[in-house]
Amino acid sequence: MTDFAGLKDWFIVIAGNLFIVIMVARALGAYAKRDWGDLITNLAVAVVIGFLVYANDSAVALIRHLATLAFGG
Repeated sequence: MTDFAGLKDWFIVIAGNLFIVIMVARALGAYAKRDWGDLITNLAVAVVIGFLVYANDSAVALIRHLATLAFGG
């Protein structure tokens, strides 16, 4: 049986870093245009995605806990 845990972690880190680069470019563009709402939205989304990518075990536990609170179980 092949263990793909290392490959999964590697893919998550690469995808997360690519997303962060894109979000930084968008935030810099919003700052250059003085579009403050877009800048704040981009930064908030970057924080959430960073949490999901780099602390994915904690994120899954948090999502499961919130789902249990919302739907019971």
